[in-house]
Amino acid sequence: MKLSINNFSPTYKVYVMASTLGVIVIASCIGFFQLYSKITSLNSQIYDQRVELAIFQEQRINIEKTKQDYNKIEKDINKVTSMFIDRKNIYQLIDTLETIASRHSIIQSINLPTEATQIQTNLLPLQISAQGTWQNLLSYLADLEHQDQYFVITSIKFSEVTGQLTFVFTSNLYLL
Repeated sequence: MKLSINNFSPTYKVYVMASTLGVIVIASCIGFFQLYSKITSLNSQIYDQRVELAIFQEQRINIEKTKQDYNKIEKDINKVTSMFIDRKNIYQLIDTLETIASRHSIIQSINLPTEATQIQTNLLPLQISAQGTWQNLLSYLADLEHQDQYFVITSIKFSEVTGQLTFVFTSNLYLL
């Protein structure tokens, strides 16, 4: 007996075709699902790489900008460093302040911290009390303002006694 497609009933043929088609559809779905999973995974990896690349590009731009800014101020580095006081030259600062006070006929007292714990790493608190006429105090303050050092004034007080003005200011100086 030979097997032939004609020997089977039409219902049986329909079942075989439907089963074959079902197996093909299921296999295709599994294949497409695996392909879809792989594509989704690759898409996620591409997105992560793009984000990382964008971060690197932003960092590169920031580095280039910083380099340009540094190149702009490099020629003025002496001006920048002169704003800060070298720890070894605090006495020179006091001498400069005394010279300015005597130049403007100002009676001045300078208070520095007495304990090392009061001096922060790069910050020196300084209190200056100055007494003189209004015009002398103004010229004294103008002279202080024209100094290279960078005073960050944290408080200032004015008072007057018999035509003599007194002001006290507390400031911070930055040290190298």
